[in-house]
Amino acid sequence: MTRSPADVVIIGAGVVGTAIARTLAAYSLDLVLVDAASDVGTGTSKANTAILHTGFDAKPGSLESRLLSRGSGLLRAYASAARIAVERTGALLVAWTPDQVAALPGIEANARRNGYLAMRPLAAAELYAREPALGPGALGGLEIPDESIICPWTTPLAFATEAVAADVRLVLSARVTGVAAAGDGSWELATTRGPSPRGSLPPSLCWPRRPPPTSADRSPRCASTAGSPGRGCCCRPRLTCSRGRCWSAAPPTRPRSGSPRWRASPWARPGHRRPS
Repeated sequence: MTRSPADVVIIGAGVVGTAIARTLAAYSLDLVLVDAASDVGTGTSKANTAILHTGFDAKPGSLESRLLSRGSGLLRAYASAARIAVERTGALLVAWTPDQVAALPGIEANARRNGYLAMRPLAAAELYAREPALGPGALGGLEIPDESIICPWTTPLAFATEAVAADVRLVLSARVTGVAAAGDGSWELATTRGPSPRGSLPPSLCWPRRPPPTSADRSPRCASTAGSPGRGCCCRPRLTCSRGRCWSAAPPTRPRSGSPRWRASPWARPGHRRPS
């Protein structure tokens, strides 16, 4: 059985898998992104609520709280750069009973502990002034102005487009059927995809175990301001610059020849359609 070696194979091309592929593409790694479907983002990623959550109601100090807060900021910034549709709808948390009213200060305090400071209380009169169709009996509430919705189809497609542009191999219609140790310190991944001309990946992929990139693998912070090299560094801690622009992931020390790094997806611009 033919083997096609890679450093990392990511199983699943939903929003999580494509985001991982895009991030790891900033390192000198040979990457493969595999999905059983014929397109990216066709599972849970296309069927979610599309809410871009602030994380105000997560348990303070929990992993969920940290990921929601960090992820919300990262995705909002990325959506702006890649021109992904985001609508800042805001949200209202309505209290219908005295017990629910009594719980509102605690919910607001919880949001503050999670780092979300924009929440504010609303009296019943203000609720009805803003939402005249709200049913009778509301006693008060909280406004969460930064709750938003984001296009759930475009986001994984944008991640995947940029990953492929940075030399990640995308393998579709390849359901994973097994993972086994190869006996030489590597793992072998078997899929349902058959041999194909034009050098497409065969049913078996193999990649060696490799430790994650260390600080020695990363490029130093560049000296640039507003994308212009040589004017003092515009980057915050842990940020590096690639081709005069700042990103949260470090580019590889030895980038592959001709590999574009983190450019806005051309199909996401006005007048462009999703590629077929």
